[in-house]
Amino acid sequence: MAKYDTMRKETRNQAVIKMHREHPELSLEEIGDYFNISRQRVSRIILIHTVSSPVDLSKALKIAIA
Repeated sequence: MAKYDTMRKETRNQAVIKMHREHPELSLEEIGDYFNISRQRVSRIILIHTVSSPVDLSKALKIAIA
């Protein structure tokens, strides 16, 4: 199985969100270390999965990049 296939990413992303919600005391870096991804990737996963509409996502991504 490919290392970065879509199903694995979705499963990982859901686990990242769950860990972030259940352990708010953990930093993004600590969560990233657990999943072997960067702090920035953790931030992006949380951002993408917590906005309510595509317009909000677009605005949030523009702010996150700036």
